[in-house]
Amino acid sequence: MYEALWYNQSAAPFLFARHVTIPVMDGNPSITSLEYTMIKTSLAEFDKMAKSFPLVPVAAEILGDLDTPVTTFLKTTRGRYRFLLESVESETQRGRYSIIGDTPFLIFKAKGRTITIENKVQNSSCTIHDNPLHVLQNIIKKYTVQKSGDTPFYTNGFFGYLGYDAVRHIEDLPNESVDDVDLPDIHMFIPQKIIVFDSYKHTINIIFYAHCSGDVVKTFAKATKKLKDIVSVIRDHSAPNPKGTYAMSKDRIESNLSRNDYEGMVTEAKKHIRRGDAFQIVLSQRLKVPTDVPAFQIYRGLRVVNPSPYMFFMDLDGVELLGSSPETLVKLQDNIVTVKPIAGTRKRGATPEEDRQNIQELLADPKERAEHTMLVDLGRNDVGRIAKYGSVKVDDLMVTEKYSHVIHIVSTVSGELASDMDVMDVFKACFPAGTLTGAPKVKAMEIIERLEPTKRAIYGGAVGYMTFGGDMDVCIAIRTIFKKNGIAYLQAGAGIVADSVPEHEYLETLNKANGLLRAVEYAEGGLI
Repeated sequence: MYEALWYNQSAAPFLFARHVTIPVMDGNPSITSLEYTMIKTSLAEFDKMAKSFPLVPVAAEILGDLDTPVTTFLKTTRGRYRFLLESVESETQRGRYSIIGDTPFLIFKAKGRTITIENKVQNSSCTIHDNPLHVLQNIIKKYTVQKSGDTPFYTNGFFGYLGYDAVRHIEDLPNESVDDVDLPDIHMFIPQKIIVFDSYKHTINIIFYAHCSGDVVKTFAKATKKLKDIVSVIRDHSAPNPKGTYAMSKDRIESNLSRNDYEGMVTEAKKHIRRGDAFQIVLSQRLKVPTDVPAFQIYRGLRVVNPSPYMFFMDLDGVELLGSSPETLVKLQDNIVTVKPIAGTRKRGATPEEDRQNIQELLADPKERAEHTMLVDLGRNDVGRIAKYGSVKVDDLMVTEKYSHVIHIVSTVSGELASDMDVMDVFKACFPAGTLTGAPKVKAMEIIERLEPTKRAIYGGAVGYMTFGGDMDVCIAIRTIFKKNGIAYLQAGAGIVADSVPEHEYLETLNKANGLLRAVEYAEGGLI
């Protein structure tokens, strides 16, 4: 499905390209000598890169067949900025790569037009007032380097989220709903430390990005020591095992809307549709669950309850974000732009035969087909805005994909990036996803702003990364929880069309939220 969802060989040639390695002693090397030869970057290479780049990577590779991304994340990450990205490519296969990052070099936060940029290495910060997407775009351009196996620096970039309200820097929308959770609209950081698991080769690649502003030899020595220290922590096989049970929260779930209020929203949306204002409007409700359970425990539960193509956990200055999104917002790799609209859902059957029957029923449903076709057209339009003329194509149309609990109709639209466009142009053309707004996008968003009582915050936004090499992979922030001040927030929506039944749409939002609630309950029970 996704060859390398979060981290792939073509996007990280330095992990596999030519490197100078210290020779192993004759005979069978001991474990100690093997560890000694793990550094993949020579001083000469480091010195060459330090003349051109402000952050210079030093890489190491070790055997990883006794380790897991979860245990390594728990053992090696500290502080208030860290992440773990994983993927499940199908119901029987995990994605090849998992990536861990922490130790921020640069932190980027934006609320409205107020932007805070913090350089942790130089211990400096500044606050400016501007369009944050333009500022982020300029920072990425500043660090961009030529794609080459000899210049691996480009593989780093910004990791984090761009919330739904980032669209206000793209479109002029009304501002009527209440901001009751007070999160940054955009919160991303550049990590200095990255650990990449390759489940195919059973290796772990560790990269530390050194800030070289003085003595190259000393900086290189410090960076290699950091790598060896990280390896020592990974090699300590007294794995952490967080334990504990917590108060069950099922009876403390609250929504930002009553059932009557949500169904009333659906009725109002249908009036807009009948007037011709929109074809579809996606309306959501947000649930909140007070819980003492650590957010990473909830993530561990979510990995079991609802494995998906995009699995992520992020700690961003005390706000913890975790999710299992099935849907790509947009992917840009090697100048190819790809979107994968998902619309149309059935539950998994208890047997393969029931699965086949559900798929036939799903593909034969005229309402599901019409809605999906509309969103494919929307995807073609989005990609067409930043692709070379004539390059946009539908690679897959209305194929079904099986996930842990549901079957979706999925299509794939792609195009070749125009020469005058970059990663941020691609993001702005495709954000937010039509599957989370409706169509036409702008009009649907205007109606959402007037009908939904609170800001969407992260829901409907984007989670992932933008690299200095011009690549990007961001998923839609659905099937996502963020935890702040002891409260877990989760949100789910339903696509409203002319013949929608309000009661059914309300229940659909609860069904979509159920997997997240089960993950919270599973974690509160001690993951047993």
